[in-house]
Amino acid sequence: MVDKHITGFDPYSRTITDDEISTLTDEHVFILATALRHGYTIERSFQLTKIDRWFLYKFA
Repeated sequence: MVDKHITGFDPYSRTITDDEISTLTDEHVFILATALRHGYTIERSFQLTKIDRWFLYKFA
């Protein structure tokens, strides 16, 4: 049974490292979105991933 008062999988609740952002995995999009929500700048994200800034602005 599901209890609405218990938080389940929350991809935005964990700390992200530079290595996780710069390494391509199947969760890369979620890691990048989490990093941007936790204060990573577009410029820093670009430096780590080389993903076009236009796409990074769309994530943020």
